[in-house]
Amino acid sequence: MDAIGPAVFENAGIGFWEWNIPEGAIQLSSVFKSMLGYDSSSREQMPFKWELLVFADDLQVILENYKQHAQSQGKIPFQNEARYRHKNGSLLWLRCTGEITTRGQSAEPLKMSGCVIDISHQKNTEDRLTKAENLLDLTNQVARVGGWEVDLIRKKARWSKVVKQIYEVPYDYEPQYDIITGKGSGFILHKASRKLIDDATNEAIKSGRSYNLEIKITTATGKELWTRIIGHAEFESGTCKRLYGTFQDIDSQKRMREEFEIGEQQFRSAFENATIGMALVSLDGKWMKVNHVLCDLLGYTRDELMGLTFQDITHPDDLEHDIGMVVKVLEGKINNYQIEKRYIHKDGNIIWALLSVSLVRDNAGKPLHFVSQIENITLRRSAEIKLRESEAKYRKIFENVQDVFYQTDVNGIVTEISPSIENYSGYKREKIIGSHVEDFYYYPEDRQKLVDLLKEHGKVNDFQVRLKTSSSEIVHTSINAHLLFDDYGTFCGFEGSMRDIRERKIAEDALKERDALLTKLSEQIPGVIYQFQFFPDGRSCFPFASGGTVELFGLTPDELRYDSTPVFNRIHQDDFAAFYRSVITSFNTLTRWEHEFRLSIPGQPVKWLHGSSRPELQPDKSVIWHGYVTDITEKKTREQELQNAFDLVTEQNNRLINFAYIISHNLRTHSGNFEILVKLLQEAENRGEEQILLGHLEKVSDQLSETIMHLNEVVSIQTSISLERTKLNLFTYVEKAILQLKNNSSYRDALIVNKVAPSLEIKYNPAYIESILFNFLSNGVKYGDPGKQTIIVVSSYTEDGQQVLEITDNGLGIDLQKNADKLFGMYKTFHENSDGKGIGLFITKSQVEAMGGKIVVSSEVGRGTTFKIYL
Repeated sequence: MDAIGPAVFENAGIGFWEWNIPEGAIQLSSVFKSMLGYDSSSREQMPFKWELLVFADDLQVILENYKQHAQSQGKIPFQNEARYRHKNGSLLWLRCTGEITTRGQSAEPLKMSGCVIDISHQKNTEDRLTKAENLLDLTNQVARVGGWEVDLIRKKARWSKVVKQIYEVPYDYEPQYDIITGKGSGFILHKASRKLIDDATNEAIKSGRSYNLEIKITTATGKELWTRIIGHAEFESGTCKRLYGTFQDIDSQKRMREEFEIGEQQFRSAFENATIGMALVSLDGKWMKVNHVLCDLLGYTRDELMGLTFQDITHPDDLEHDIGMVVKVLEGKINNYQIEKRYIHKDGNIIWALLSVSLVRDNAGKPLHFVSQIENITLRRSAEIKLRESEAKYRKIFENVQDVFYQTDVNGIVTEISPSIENYSGYKREKIIGSHVEDFYYYPEDRQKLVDLLKEHGKVNDFQVRLKTSSSEIVHTSINAHLLFDDYGTFCGFEGSMRDIRERKIAEDALKERDALLTKLSEQIPGVIYQFQFFPDGRSCFPFASGGTVELFGLTPDELRYDSTPVFNRIHQDDFAAFYRSVITSFNTLTRWEHEFRLSIPGQPVKWLHGSSRPELQPDKSVIWHGYVTDITEKKTREQELQNAFDLVTEQNNRLINFAYIISHNLRTHSGNFEILVKLLQEAENRGEEQILLGHLEKVSDQLSETIMHLNEVVSIQTSISLERTKLNLFTYVEKAILQLKNNSSYRDALIVNKVAPSLEIKYNPAYIESILFNFLSNGVKYGDPGKQTIIVVSSYTEDGQQVLEITDNGLGIDLQKNADKLFGMYKTFHENSDGKGIGLFITKSQVEAMGGKIVVSSEVGRGTTFKIYL
């Protein structure tokens, strides 16, 4: 093998070996040695016998494979996977392929060579998968989940080991088949559960509907257990052939749930039916659970109240004392407390209440939440409050309430606002009054929406807007507002309250961040995890898809939830038919779907995808596939690069073989001519005869020099794998070639038309483009039709993204049926022209192919020839 092939393959991580069979010696490439941990550069000593490198348990398999390969004369391939010993003592898996390359006179094998690939990662992955499957089986036993199936054709039931454990029967127990009484699966049912399982089983057999039931069973020892049975029906040709599913012991969970539900029901009844307000409050003051009495007391709906804290609706004068008592309870200084305090009703009224608070702790003594009892004592306190109320008191409340109350006229000019706005926004109250309310909105469109809703409904509750502080910061605010009317019923402005909900927004944002984090973590799986549903009428959609659809398809999961057409539109047109057939086949046979296909998205490189999924028949006869799809473009690219490299090496070898043949033929011809002339010269009888022979000898010498020059030019092209490309103006190079021809008097009558765009630039080797242009133009002139003026047209255009140079002449033309296969052969001519050497087209073709291009020829005798050079 030449030096190029191994280098290419070894750069791809492929090792090579050669085995001298009679001697038993083996030679390994540097990559193979490196796989085994040996340093090839230091000529480190390795075992002389290759058998010493193979793990003992796998040696016999390799030897048997070799024996079959040798005896079958190569018809049975030498291909195996075995473990080899690393220098450090560890084992690695290698996939080995090879063939006998040399045999003796009696066809006995002498030499064998091949290559190896390290597949340790693949084998380790398979080993981990097996362990994971064993772990799943162990987990099922721990979770008390077993499997069952009923063969309706053979009338035979089967239980897994876990099901038998649940029923407390021996492992060799065979369940009885009795489909008529609902015991087709052999389950021993509690009397109350028999009809339930009968109906579900019969419906499954009839319509294919799966079931998920919680039923009570009786074990072999007489125990009554709660279990969960999940069943599915399997159909063939419209007839149910098999029932199968899972069976789980849920007795302890069921009983715990029932006990919890009883306790929860008792607590809920006492909580909801209490004659006073009841609430569960979190440690930071948020309402966790409230009864209807408390909602009625404070004027909020449950949802509105759950979005607030007790601090939000506690009177400011009472808040500090209330919080101080909460701190004492949390510090353990007191167990509970009772105070009289004021709450702010949703409509702004003050509610006096007797508040009793106690702290609930867990078994470890860690605080969980507060239990609050709130008794309305407003009537008792109202008389006292009315005695002390005055305009001054009202102003004080107005000035110190946390919420901001305001009034504006019909034009939006602020006519009144509570002083708390200063703490709220940083603006002075005096500056705000008389200003337009829109000046204090961060986004004016928020205010316009608020006004539109007020005009439509007359009032709004908890309308969220974004105001701005004096330092231009955003303040998220909740507004309750209504229209104002004067004594005559005329609309005269707006009135309402504002509440800072920045903390609430922070909590909401934190929740969104948490959800985003969970989503992000789920999206770390490469590719797309999905559910794909296909209906009998041809409709399809993705009920679920992970966010990887954006990167892979340029589509969000929401865009695919109800229609998968956008994905289908992105499948490469050459791959769509095979892709769709694979889906239909999986749909009809309910077999696993696995396919590789290309994705074509405008503005993006083509991607290779690999998809795999498991189908599941639905009650409505549609099928849902559960699976994943990943990007394998890089893998496909590496495979193509490897194939390209192999093709390049093969082509180079073929060129060199052909070149060697030409060298041998041409030099042998000249050598023969020299030998004949030298012999005649030795036999010459006079000086005149010698001079004639010497003249012939000089011509032969010139012809040999010309041949060597041609062969040297071919060698330089054939051995050039990478040639420098330079940006050059194609129009200019065409003009130079035309001028070069015009300087030759025999070419001056030809008309050469340059239709190449003057601004067209290409990246090409300058020397090669000069040679290519001159050879094609000179040939066009050389083989022109003597009966008419020679006309040559040069043009250039793009075809499928590749630049094409087209040269058309009206000359003698070539009979391609006779000469197509030798058109570009060395020393091949097709017309009686003494100037024709048959070397130009050969060199030109070699130059074009060395640059990665090709030449396409069309010609008609008597009409001319067109050469299309793909640059």
